[in-house]
Amino acid sequence: MTVFSQNTFTANSDVSGANHYLAGRQSPHIGAGSVTHLGTDVIEVDNDIYYAKANRYSFLNLAQSNKKVVYNPKFHYRHGDYRPMDTYMEWSSGTKTLTYAAPITVAVSTGLEASQTAFFRQYSTFQLDSPDVGTVDLIVDSADASNVVFSLHNKTDTTGSYALLPNKKHRLIYTGSSYPIGTVGPSKAIDYTHDMLWNCTQIFKDTLIFEGGYDKYKFLVDEDRVQGHIKRIQEQLFLDCQTTLMLSKSANYDTTIHNRKTNGINGMLTSNRFLLNGEPTYGDVWHIMKAAFENHDPSNRKFCFTSNEGVMLLTHMLRSEVVLNDTIDKNLGLKYRVFQTPFGDLNVVANPYYGKVNWGLDTTMYGNSDYLGKFMLILEEKYLRRVVFADRDFKWTMNVVNQDLDGFKHNLLGEVGVQYAPEESGAIFCWKDSGAPNNQVLSYGTADIDMTDQYTYVAP
Repeated sequence: MTVFSQNTFTANSDVSGANHYLAGRQSPHIGAGSVTHLGTDVIEVDNDIYYAKANRYSFLNLAQSNKKVVYNPKFHYRHGDYRPMDTYMEWSSGTKTLTYAAPITVAVSTGLEASQTAFFRQYSTFQLDSPDVGTVDLIVDSADASNVVFSLHNKTDTTGSYALLPNKKHRLIYTGSSYPIGTVGPSKAIDYTHDMLWNCTQIFKDTLIFEGGYDKYKFLVDEDRVQGHIKRIQEQLFLDCQTTLMLSKSANYDTTIHNRKTNGINGMLTSNRFLLNGEPTYGDVWHIMKAAFENHDPSNRKFCFTSNEGVMLLTHMLRSEVVLNDTIDKNLGLKYRVFQTPFGDLNVVANPYYGKVNWGLDTTMYGNSDYLGKFMLILEEKYLRRVVFADRDFKWTMNVVNQDLDGFKHNLLGEVGVQYAPEESGAIFCWKDSGAPNNQVLSYGTADIDMTDQYTYVAP
């Protein structure tokens, strides 16, 4: 691995017997006091670039801590590490009545949540939480590709009758399994193929080039100028990459023209997307805190990427309710403010650059400067991964010119993407300064919760 520490590159190897140090040492453009063209050299940009200006590249910095290398530009990953705690059943017509002697049969294709059908196996147990009958313990008598048969798990309940009406979501909470003595294990393994998601990497490039003339020659021998341009190009490309990995809303893998577009966090987070057409209230902020910490695999630590506007909002709204600590994480190089809420620690990373970000959750935001910087992106650290295709992490290819060219050309290239799953563990929250505050509590933004009289879900 090569080393890069703020201004210092170290090459993988020497070329033409020369040591290549691009920070105040011998220049690859200078030899014995005159301009020379050495052989093409590849110089990797090491991970320390993300620590040099950690808060500027805060998103990349956090993603880099969980880097993933793939060997196909179109890569797959699972929706989550764990099965969700609950699911539901619903059908369009006919009342299903469950008794001790009469199990109920639910069609897989029309009555069960499609993404969860693999978890229904014989002897699986659930607690039914129904608006019609309250709570009832169920066990799966049999399950195949077409139907799942549920019966009462409490075999002493010989008189109960539980009528489940159509067009209602009857919630099922997973409680494990209950196998009779002497039975073998599950007859089928859980097939997780339905749980696979995909994304692809995207190619980022930039070039530094100088050609011919006495003035350019003076530039070539001015190492500080060369280093300044290399540094600026590199930092700008990283900033562009960070913006793409955050804001991109869809993936495109075109094998015909070999053009790839990566999906960003904005396209991955589909469950928790909140948009206010006014200033957030005290209740709105607390609802966001609650939603951020309770979905999927709850964690007591989340990262919140926001602008100075977001820090002002949180500090103003929560200053008397939570404990505030400014922390420098030596492992990540990040400085953030910790809001110790009752739900967990929210590590807020502020970046003035994010003040130019507009997430475009709906058409009212497009071109509307009222929304610039008015956002919070809340993510779980362990689920955020920067994905690199093969060995194409960011690197400089030096002197990619003909040997007789009076000048030099350096290329910077990287092929990267991002992965975040389960997406329910993240949230995007946007607002604007103008407009009357909305005093209603935010909805979760999922189709499963009917809160249409409150804030509406905004699709990606």
